[in-house]
Amino acid sequence: QKHGFDHEHRIECSNSIFVPRCFRDQATVMEGVHPKLTEFCHKLDGLGIPWKNFSQRDLSRWLEARDGDIDAAVELYDNHLKFRQQYGLDDGFREKYIPPPVLDKYYPGGIFGHDKEGYVVKYEMPGKADVKGMLMSVTDEEFTRHAIYLAEQMLYHAREDSDNKPDDKWVIVVDGEGFGLKHLSKSVLERQRIITKVFEDNYPDRLVKTYIVNCPKLFKILLSVMQKTMDPTTFAKITTLDKKEDLLKYISADQLPTRYGGKAKTTALVEGGKIPEAFYQVERLLRTTENWPKVEVKAGTEVDIPFVISEGNNRFILNWEFFTMKNRITMSLLYKEKDDPTEDPTVLMPPHKPDCQLCPESDSFDCDRAGVYIFRFSNLASKLKSKTVVYSVSTLERQS
Repeated sequence: QKHGFDHEHRIECSNSIFVPRCFRDQATVMEGVHPKLTEFCHKLDGLGIPWKNFSQRDLSRWLEARDGDIDAAVELYDNHLKFRQQYGLDDGFREKYIPPPVLDKYYPGGIFGHDKEGYVVKYEMPGKADVKGMLMSVTDEEFTRHAIYLAEQMLYHAREDSDNKPDDKWVIVVDGEGFGLKHLSKSVLERQRIITKVFEDNYPDRLVKTYIVNCPKLFKILLSVMQKTMDPTTFAKITTLDKKEDLLKYISADQLPTRYGGKAKTTALVEGGKIPEAFYQVERLLRTTENWPKVEVKAGTEVDIPFVISEGNNRFILNWEFFTMKNRITMSLLYKEKDDPTEDPTVLMPPHKPDCQLCPESDSFDCDRAGVYIFRFSNLASKLKSKTVVYSVSTLERQS
């Protein structure tokens, strides 16, 4: 169906000229609407892409997200409409959605209160997440749908309170307490990348500010990684606070939870915690790791898996995940300056035997030199049983 661009549906602002933020340095403005916004709607109309259910403010977000590039904005907007259809966002998704019990009970954080400007606030506590439990219990699609639900919830609350502020946006508080090397695994970073892209592509110009509290050194490494893939405008909205009580500059005490120096007592924030193995989905694990390398460690033997780092990569974090198909196995991390069989390796992590049967063990090592890093899987204690190890190794460039 064609959606005619006629006088009745022309985007107007009766009291003042509406100018999308990305064009406010330009002088040429039509009466009531910037010509770029008019051109954007003409383009949508010519392609038969519906737009009349959106306000001029909402339509301008797509232009601002693509710095005024009309063709790019049209593509982003069209993809968003397909996204809405895919997830049924206009068919009661928010009302019908039932979170998986594991996310409802153990996904840390939540939505609570407003900042001093009246924007709804979402709290995220990644350091309190059970990384292994989440990866074993929740599929990528379930995680994505839950993130969309939270976004739709924030948007609902923002629009519900729109009379108290100029726009329907939100603020995010990220608590880095407890954040460690295990939160920098390849699987965790990939999920973070997916969620960030979902928000940037489908909820543009909704974020007012992100405040980070309890920010350890490793979380700063995560930020440096995210900066490479995150939209620069989004990244510029991130502010790291010296102490959690600094949130009181932006959020009133009666709206700020007591854990951050406020006076609000709330049960809206999920604490996270260890996820019971009853939630684990073994079949999903095998399906998502079917392309990972595998090695058989025969009874009474050891297998070394070398990972070579060149001279150019002398500041990095080495990440790994592994599990066994049956029975546990002993693992250690060694280092050699060169791939020389006569050189005795240095032990970086002593032998340990984690609970890794059909349950990935993820860990990282903060490295400061090039060379050969050796993952040693030992089955010396077993006289009869061979063990199959499924593993994944990656590196993460870090700041000096």
